[in-house]
Amino acid sequence: MGIILLAVILMALLISFTNRELDVNLILPAITVSIIIIFVWIFSKKAIGSYIDAEVSMKITPFQRWWITTAAHFKKPLPGGILFPLIFLLISQGAIKILAILSFDARALPAKAAKKYGLTRRSGLMNEWDYALIAFWSLVAVMALGIVSRTIFSYSPANGLILLSKYSLYFVLWNLLPLGHIDGSRIFFGSKPLYIFSLILAALTFFIVFPVL
Repeated sequence: MGIILLAVILMALLISFTNRELDVNLILPAITVSIIIIFVWIFSKKAIGSYIDAEVSMKITPFQRWWITTAAHFKKPLPGGILFPLIFLLISQGAIKILAILSFDARALPAKAAKKYGLTRRSGLMNEWDYALIAFWSLVAVMALGIVSRTIFSYSPANGLILLSKYSLYFVLWNLLPLGHIDGSRIFFGSKPLYIFSLILAALTFFIVFPVL
């Protein structure tokens, strides 16, 4: 819960920082939007994890490797999901809002899953396809959130719904990058066709939500 609370606060800060300053009028809507997006993202991960008999846990996106060589890594990972959003927010004066704050780990539940998936699940192992499924469906859920809020906004204009549509899309686009431990990387290494399909869905979502931006 502490990690989730920290992610909500940081995301709300990123949303509220506009025109080179913190807009106090946006703080409350930004907190609400952040809670909704992160809740949908996490709940969908938990739901898919439960479906495939896996326990899903959240973490701040780590940063450990700074180059492709074996030695080019820190002994302990840095909290990249906190550092990079804050650094780029300050450097860009609010123009760049990195929303890849959280990532996830998953552990197979061997007692139930071994019956369906064989001996690998008995040892608690997950394969890359499992990770890809969890990441993919959670991003699809956030895309759906953006489209639904965009549709509601069409009938009932409200600042909060604009923010929800806009930052649902931003959240998906940032987390689709095939970097580190974020969802895009999980999907890319789990299934290249699924990753391409994810990009197509994100593009369609972009064209649906784009008039709000």
